[in-house]
Amino acid sequence: MLPRRGKKSRVSSPLVGKRLDGSATASESWRQLLEALPAAVYTIDASGRITFFNEAAVELAGRTPQVGRDLWCVSWRLCRPDGTPLPHDECPMAIALREDRPVRGVEVIAERPDGTRVHLLPYPTPLHDSSGALIGAVNVLVDITDRKQA
Repeated sequence: MLPRRGKKSRVSSPLVGKRLDGSATASESWRQLLEALPAAVYTIDASGRITFFNEAAVELAGRTPQVGRDLWCVSWRLCRPDGTPLPHDECPMAIALREDRPVRGVEVIAERPDGTRVHLLPYPTPLHDSSGALIGAVNVLVDITDRKQA
């Protein structure tokens, strides 16, 4: 189920520690769908630990995140558009989870371990179970580096 504007998203998915409909087929279908997307996508649990990421997220971040260990973000380092450091616990994904709301219109710069930088528009959205409890969040990262350099 996709979140509707102004509504809390209610999702049960093995990607965030819940079952979609009890079947392994549905679980695998969700995973395959997210892995196939050309956009960087990752999920975190309610404590902020990464639970899933697709290959596009690895390519964008320039690193492979550690599921269950890395917090808030797939990126190595983050900066604000003015170049000042942005701690991971203050990133849009952390805000979305902490404030239980989607975060939109915020630009960040991700620094890869090799020192290259990528300008991003993140779209973090909290996820809720069928009872409305916050179970994590999903983030889609849009690379706007080419637009910024044009």
